[in-house]
Amino acid sequence: MSAAPFLGPPSGIHLAGAKVGRIYPFEPLRGTAVMAAMVPYLGTCSVGMSIDGSVVPDPEVLVECMREGLDEVLAPTPPGSTPEARPLVREEQT
Repeated sequence: MSAAPFLGPPSGIHLAGAKVGRIYPFEPLRGTAVMAAMVPYLGTCSVGMSIDGSVVPDPEVLVECMREGLDEVLAPTPPGSTPEARPLVREEQT
């Protein structure tokens, strides 16, 4: 997996006279099985992923895991508390 951050425009932009509401990043795979990119625009960060289906057998699972991970990272933490540290658990491959 490779990742790339992009710097979005500093203010709103227009295309053919219409205000652009969201920008979605796209990155070619560049010799890697998964390429993720993120771009901020008007207070929102959008994430795009390019996935080589011949290498990643279930891309839908990867996308769902990314969604769950982002939801967890973005979940609000009550004031005065600290998030619980969770150990990284890896399944043993046989």
